[in-house]
Amino acid sequence: MIKSFIHFVKTFFASVCVVALVATYGFGLEFGTMGNVSAGMGGAGVAVKNSPFALYYNPALLSAETKRVRFGYSLGIEVREKNLDKIVDINLGGLGASSTETSTTSASFKTIQGNLEKLKSALSQNAFNLISQNGITFQFAPALLRGSIGTFGVGYFASFYGGSSIKADPNRMELILKYSNGGQTAYCKVDSSGGCTTSDETAYKNSSLQYSLEEGKAHSIVAQGFLLNEIPIGYAYTFYTKYVNINLGISGRLLSGSLNKSTVLLSSKTNLGNEAKNFANKGNFDTKANFAIDAGAMLEIDLPDFRYLTFGFVAKNINSPRFRYSNGEVDIKPQFRLGLAYNQQNLVLALDADLNQNEMMSQSNQKPYSQMIGGGIKIDLRAFDIRAGLMKDIRQDDGLIITAGVNILGFLDVALQCGTELAQTQKWGSFPRYLSLKVGGNFSF
Repeated sequence: MIKSFIHFVKTFFASVCVVALVATYGFGLEFGTMGNVSAGMGGAGVAVKNSPFALYYNPALLSAETKRVRFGYSLGIEVREKNLDKIVDINLGGLGASSTETSTTSASFKTIQGNLEKLKSALSQNAFNLISQNGITFQFAPALLRGSIGTFGVGYFASFYGGSSIKADPNRMELILKYSNGGQTAYCKVDSSGGCTTSDETAYKNSSLQYSLEEGKAHSIVAQGFLLNEIPIGYAYTFYTKYVNINLGISGRLLSGSLNKSTVLLSSKTNLGNEAKNFANKGNFDTKANFAIDAGAMLEIDLPDFRYLTFGFVAKNINSPRFRYSNGEVDIKPQFRLGLAYNQQNLVLALDADLNQNEMMSQSNQKPYSQMIGGGIKIDLRAFDIRAGLMKDIRQDDGLIITAGVNILGFLDVALQCGTELAQTQKWGSFPRYLSLKVGGNFSF
């Protein structure tokens, strides 16, 4: 029987990994971070025992719970930026042909050329994301149920994914500038070294970034707000073998997704600040319902020298829930993550890694992706615990993300994540490209 079960587990892992490879390039939300414990430990949570947010990280953790009842809550906000800092200080109104002086060597010509180069770079791949993930969970795992029918959990997650990006026409992004040369109209195409070669009016109107901004029809600013409400219900059971305890879990999530989307054409007359305010004042969300399925496994090594070692694997959104709206679609693609942890009573070490890249909310030509790897440590000092960790998005330029957290008496917990890579602007100064703050707590008995 045990051999048959182990064969089933191997087949399960192999099948899900195949799906992961297929889903690598699909549209989906980032894996994210729910709850404070994992947030302070480099985002690691797939193999961490006694987690108040097992329903989020890995439903198999439900049956590895050592307390009868555990309750957790968390409120969080995250800000993330990609390349848009390059254009904050650019005066779009000063990029037109009428602003170009007669000489290609003049200071104003070089300024326009430099600003257009920055704009072109930002248009290729860009995003500004504001994410708020909040939740409460209740996990019920008395010893009688753990050894007979299994353990259960239920919760409520409320998340908001806001994103602003620029969707550019890739055929209208050439650096061809119009200027006056001895009273005659002339065209200059900027090459990769910054030098100018002669161009013509046809190329200018068909492919110039400068002309497309004056025309105001080629590129657009897309702002999206996606509100996702979830009711997860999870179940897990432990199979005991001679050397390994095998925890398998599954959860179903009832989903309510609401989308608000706004598009504004980008031109030399666009006021980015005013457009941001206009979108914030719009509340016309369209709501649809769906469901999602998660499955996970967690192995506890039952050997004297490895008694505290656990391995975890989770597959989220296996059924790829899709929301169809009148102004677009949101596809939540599968997400896959591996975890490793050392779970002692007063000391926890953990490491997680995404197996696939997850698309960020952006409409730019080159889709930005996220793929996290991170880990950390938790030291439990009874009345309070402290956590620290590091994480890195190997698909982004956020730098190394430093994480930390502290819990006081269980019910008050604060966790912070901050990237070391800074965005640079004249208007707003320097700020981290990635910043996250969570406040919450948990208690058990």
